[in-house]
Amino acid sequence: MIIRNIGPAFASGSIRKGASTQLTTNLVPVMSLRANSVFLGQRNYGEIDIFNLSVGTDTGNASSTILTEVFVYKNAVLGGPVNFQHVDASKSIAAVDLASTSLTVGSKTQLLKNFVVASNDATVLQIQNENFFLSNGEILTIAARTNKNTSDATFSISWFEDQ
Repeated sequence: MIIRNIGPAFASGSIRKGASTQLTTNLVPVMSLRANSVFLGQRNYGEIDIFNLSVGTDTGNASSTILTEVFVYKNAVLGGPVNFQHVDASKSIAAVDLASTSLTVGSKTQLLKNFVVASNDATVLQIQNENFFLSNGEILTIAARTNKNTSDATFSISWFEDQ
C-alpha cells in the first residue's frame, strides 16, 4: 500500500479581470505549475500531486449565457513572457507562471481534463484520486476561453508535495 499526500500542501491562484486580462473566445493560459528541476541546490526527485482545481466566473449579468471552457494540460508549450516564480523557495519544489500569453499543444502535451463552467458559477474539481502528478521539470497548465464576449474568472489549484 502506498500512502501519498503526506508532504506539505500548497495552493496558488490567478484572477482574470479587467479589459487587459479578461477571458475571450481565444484559448489562453491562465496559470501554470512546474515541478522545479532543482530544490535547495540539489536535483529534485520529489513529485507534485494535484489535489483540486477550482474556477469561478463573473460575467457581470445574471442572465448571461457566457460559458467558460477550461482545459488542463500537462507539458503544453508556453509562449509570451513566461515567468515562473517560486511558490516558496525554501519549502516548495513548485514554481507558478501567471504571465504567459499563449500556448501550443505539442507532441508531448497531454490533455488531462476539460470542463465547462456556467455563467456566474463556480466549480471545484476534487482530482486527488485521478493521480495527476508532476515530476522534475513537468508543467501543468490551466487554460481557458469563453463561448462569446468576455468574462472575469478566478482560478486556483492546490497540491501536495512528496519531497
